[in-house]
Amino acid sequence: MIAARRTPRVPDQNLINQTRVSPAEPAGFWRSVALDVLSLFSALGTGYAYSCYLAAGFSPWWVIAGLLVFSAASVLQVLLMTKTGRRALVILGEAAMLLVWFIFTDGWQIAAGTGVIVFLLLLWGYLSARSHLRNGIEISFLGTSRRVIGKLATAAVVFMILVYAPQAAAGGAALAPRASFGTFFDWSAGVVGAFYPNIPFTGSLGAFSEGIAKTELRQNPSFTLLDPNSQNAAVAAAAAQITANVGAATGVAAAPGDSLGDVAYRAVANLLAGVRQKFPRAFVFAWAVVLFFILRSVGIVFVWVAQFVALVAYEILLAAGFMKITQETQTKELISF
Repeated sequence: MIAARRTPRVPDQNLINQTRVSPAEPAGFWRSVALDVLSLFSALGTGYAYSCYLAAGFSPWWVIAGLLVFSAASVLQVLLMTKTGRRALVILGEAAMLLVWFIFTDGWQIAAGTGVIVFLLLLWGYLSARSHLRNGIEISFLGTSRRVIGKLATAAVVFMILVYAPQAAAGGAALAPRASFGTFFDWSAGVVGAFYPNIPFTGSLGAFSEGIAKTELRQNPSFTLLDPNSQNAAVAAAAAQITANVGAATGVAAAPGDSLGDVAYRAVANLLAGVRQKFPRAFVFAWAVVLFFILRSVGIVFVWVAQFVALVAYEILLAAGFMKITQETQTKELISF
């Protein structure tokens, strides 16, 4: 018996009424859009927090929090966005989002000039980090993130100084609001206090003077031979002299019961006011230069913290499957959606 050969069935083809199949979106398209939106809104939130900080004494920690999110999003953009043109458009939007809150207060000229500088710094960071990423075989996260966040920190300092410069030139306070100054002073006092535990840096001026007096007098052998009442009298006299010296050196009429942070704030404010009166034209420029180097020095610590936050976000997104690490034929690691 011969088995019949079955001819495979050819599917019906309608060459006249063809069904068009729309091309699928590239892998990770909507996730890349979500990352762009996160970058833009983090820049918008940072600008808003800073505008509220200047206008109403908003907590500076909100500004720092916004910058941390902005930094993490910028690092992810470098790792995932390979098209320079698209990234440049997003950076342009980020610069605009930062400055949208200051167009009407500072004028469009200041906002436009600041925006151009911020755009160039952010683009520089992206290009530098992408170059570093392409030239390595493995993904160097710390080296890549340091290049991005370093330029972002510089752009943030320039942005903060330039948008506030018109207010400082018009006679506004050249120093941070008292509440914000107190936040950073208390933090700094805690760090310094760890090295000098016998001197209270967060209390009153009188307690601070008394702590210094006790520390100095205890190094004198003759002081230890005095009776307790004589020791207390010597400490009180020395503390009063230290308080008077602080008032004479700073030009602040400070009482022993005044907060040390308040005395420091008034001393710095008086110093800046005196410099402004002597050099009214050069004051704003000199103030901006000095403030830039101070904030950029503090920004080194911010870069470390931001790198840690970005690393945590990077590991979480890898574990969640938002992105993956693949290899090319030349065994070079890449990140893609």
